Amino acid sequence: MSIGRSIRDAWREDFYVDCRYMTDTAASAVELQQHNLILIGNTDNSAVLNRIKKSLPLQFFSNPIDLAGHVYKGSNIVVETVFPNPLSPDRLMVVVDSNSQGKWKIPDSR
Repeated sequence: MSIGRSIRDAWREDFYVDCRYMTDTAASAVELQQHNLILIGNTDNSAVLNRIKKSLPLQFFSNPIDLAGHVYKGSNIVVETVFPNPLSPDRLMVVVDSNSQGKWKIPDSR
């Protein structure tokens, strides 16, 4: 199951409604500014993250990942971080990425 599908399924289970979902290439500039965002991927595979990479407090590499000056090395690294949306600072942006995509899943909070 993809990370996107996992997030959408968890959202539906927790909030009883579907969340707004679109691909990174389908999101308009207005949508990116008007909504809080959950972005999945990194600057190599997400058009949105690539566009704003100089404004992000993290740098992506397959290994290591640099998060605000703290470097994390190893396999099975997962980044889940929240910070102000550089395109609209009054909105939030969640970034989720992993260097082992097939092993990441949403933890069960129940």
